[in-house]
Amino acid sequence: MIFLRIFDQGQCNFQNLFDGPISTYESNIVFVLRFMIDTKVVGMNWIEVPAGKYKVTPPTKKRSSCQLELTFRCVCLFR
Repeated sequence: MIFLRIFDQGQCNFQNLFDGPISTYESNIVFVLRFMIDTKVVGMNWIEVPAGKYKVTPPTKKRSSCQLELTFRCVCLFR
């Protein structure tokens, strides 16, 4: 996500390849929504994570109001 902002704000300069701010491909679609579309994840849906491939987030570090919050690498969903 930071990478996209660097392009959008014109902060990326590689051998004078970019002249100021440029729009990235489909930059009008937020990153999270793009991820959900590409991986066919829909809102209010169950996601099955294989046993042993996740860690339960402690209540003090949760970033949502979900009853259960997990941390895992998304590649484990697509194997």
